[in-house]
Amino acid sequence: MTIQPQRCSTIFLWAGLIDRGFWSARPHDQIGFGATYYDVSKGLTRTEQLEAALGTPLAGGARGVQTHAAVLELNYGMEVSPGLLVLPELEYFIRPGGTGAVPNAFLVGVKAHADF
Repeated sequence: MTIQPQRCSTIFLWAGLIDRGFWSARPHDQIGFGATYYDVSKGLTRTEQLEAALGTPLAGGARGVQTHAAVLELNYGMEVSPGLLVLPELEYFIRPGGTGAVPNAFLVGVKAHADF
């Protein structure tokens, strides 16, 4: 038996705040906070539930039935030279991949943004 995934329409929400110039000694630095939430389409969730019940691999190689997930991010942008911003960041992933099959995860990273 072959199961074809249904069309997917996902709800994706993102909100964030950035404050630049809050520290007079470093007027081009910034601090930011962002939050992302997505809700997987009910069609995909139902397809994966059926696949799991039948013991077949989940669509797209998912590790579990996907429903929803969220990410919280805090970063600090340091202007290291004109046009070059380095952003150390902290991120917390809630239900990575949209499933409860993967534990929540904490990430420490760094990004760079260059304007030419």
